Amino acid sequence: MKDEEILEKLHEFSEYLDVGNILTYLLRKLGWGCIQVLSFLVDGLEGITDSVLGVKSFFNSPDIQDFITKIQPFLYVLLAFSFLYIGYMLIIQKKVNREQIMINIFISMAVLLLLNTSMLKADKFTNQAIEAVDLNEKGTVSEKIIKSNLTDVAQFDLTKWKSPELKEPNKVPQKNIMMIDITEKMDDWLQHVIR
Repeated sequence: MKDEEILEKLHEFSEYLDVGNILTYLLRKLGWGCIQVLSFLVDGLEGITDSVLGVKSFFNSPDIQDFITKIQPFLYVLLAFSFLYIGYMLIIQKKVNREQIMINIFISMAVLLLLNTSMLKADKFTNQAIEAVDLNEKGTVSEKIIKSNLTDVAQFDLTKWKSPELKEPNKVPQKNIMMIDITEKMDDWLQHVIR
């Protein structure tokens, strides 16, 4: 391969290649450390999310749904008795703040009517979020994000440096993505390109 062709390849892949020095290694190590800290935080938040989804599955379990349908008539009777008590207080007591009672009734009815609709919307949103984050491989969300945004220069070598666009940017298993050496050098690639 001629020098001009090598220079052309270097310019074509310049986004992925750079000459290593102490400063770039230090910055790369520092950036990788930040990514690992953020990965730890995302994994912690994922654990919290799993707990919340566990609560969701608890309320969607058949036993809980059966309990709610059994107790629902009692709740309607309790609501009727509370209205009877409010009526009794309005008739018998002279010092009752009637405006405040009407505001409280309006707010409680609004909450009862909107609660069911909002809970159904929240449940639908949660199901869509679960489907969006669904992992095809074993591992955490942070590992999936890092794997999808990391390009292995060795993949260019496998395609004989034809194009900077790769179908699969790396072949590192998702469970091992955090164990890579971010400053690893590829010494033999130039000899391979020259041949």
